[in-house]
Amino acid sequence: MKCVMGKMISSGNEYERMLVDDGKIIALDNEKTAPQDAEVIELAQNQMLIPPLADCHTHFFQTGIYLGALDLSKISTKSELFSFLRWTTLNEYRIGEVVWAFGFDPQDNMPSADELQSIAPDVPIFLRRVDGHSCSLSSAAMKMLPAEFKNLPEDGIFSGEQQEKVVEYFLKKLDERTLIDAAFRVAEYAKSAGAFVVHSLVPFVEWAELLLKIEVKLPVKLEIFVETTDVERVKSLGLNQIGGCILLDGSFGSHTAAVSLPYDDEPQKNGVLYFTDDKLKKFFQAALNNDMAVAMHAIGDRAIEQYLRVAEYVAGENSLRRWRIEHSELISPEQIDRAANLGLNLSVQPAFENRWGGPDGLYAKRLGERWRRTNPFRREVDSGVLLLGGSDSYITPIDPVSGIFYAMHHPNERQRLNFKKSLDMFSKNVGIWMGKNFGEFKIGEIAEGVIVDGGFDGESPPEFELWNIE
Repeated sequence: MKCVMGKMISSGNEYERMLVDDGKIIALDNEKTAPQDAEVIELAQNQMLIPPLADCHTHFFQTGIYLGALDLSKISTKSELFSFLRWTTLNEYRIGEVVWAFGFDPQDNMPSADELQSIAPDVPIFLRRVDGHSCSLSSAAMKMLPAEFKNLPEDGIFSGEQQEKVVEYFLKKLDERTLIDAAFRVAEYAKSAGAFVVHSLVPFVEWAELLLKIEVKLPVKLEIFVETTDVERVKSLGLNQIGGCILLDGSFGSHTAAVSLPYDDEPQKNGVLYFTDDKLKKFFQAALNNDMAVAMHAIGDRAIEQYLRVAEYVAGENSLRRWRIEHSELISPEQIDRAANLGLNLSVQPAFENRWGGPDGLYAKRLGERWRRTNPFRREVDSGVLLLGGSDSYITPIDPVSGIFYAMHHPNERQRLNFKKSLDMFSKNVGIWMGKNFGEFKIGEIAEGVIVDGGFDGESPPEFELWNIE
């Protein structure tokens, strides 16, 4: 028997002692002494042990691919980008036939095909903006597109549905070995970041079939979402959820998130909706008939309204348990209440507020004073909505410990969550959504979790390490 002494947190309660036998918890209490002959393991005074964490929104294969791609996340202007590319051996970042680059968050504009060509002649470059909703192709990459791609933008900068088709084309050119390597790469990265469970968004049914074959070999548990409206085919895989990041709209950064009022910095734009109500109704009804939960990407209030409007029509008197809106960044108080009435869950990314929130961030630039309404976590929790925490990796890194911190340090103080509610987003709530024991220390469960150093009240996310007793 082993006896762990120190500060332990589970389901909002604090404990001082855990007894473990054969790797499983047999007691969790506040006794001050260890049983006779037990091996004592003491946590440091500034440490606390929290349960296993999860990431509830990860573009699984793409994250693995981008972990081997060219990371541009520290570059913010085109001039910096061009200087960096001139001194980079680009062919080291070829994945398949093209050089993959990601994470560019420009203060100015995306680079054109001719500009990329002048920097790297004849190198096929596929460069995605940090939000994943626009991309640039070099001239060499443009030439790779097949004849069915019509009306291509002369500058090689893609957004909206055309960008989605370009992304799909290059992803589908990847072979199975590349995908398997990417899966192990992201799974190992996720586990090292404290994510014991990963909600894995997969763009193609064939990729989901591959993932189902290898998931038992991965070091993390998966919940797989296939980004298709083909309910019958996904049902045949034995999954009870569908969707993930199927787009109802785009993003603020690319001016494609569907908003009810125009963008402050480009008043001629109010985003795009990728679905008609009729198409969405057919999808929702098919999913409901097959007892499958639907998750869809909706960032702007106009897209959130469409999801709610159609969900209310299809649900009738039913509760849409486990159905999810992914992101829901500009959700109104009235929409939050309607989501709660439907039993919907909101899958949110606190790191977005750290990166783009506040009076001087991208949200303020795009939305003006509406930045005060983005990601209203406190209002959502107070309305009884179950919040699920994630990263949207590859957009921001898999890092649930930082996610807890950012939920507690929201730029809008009125929307900050306390430690318990922030922790629940990445632990207990995930278990509730899955209908499984997860995110809590429970008698009979494996003794594992995350040790955090120093708590969450500092100026930056705390250090942490994985913990288990063999």
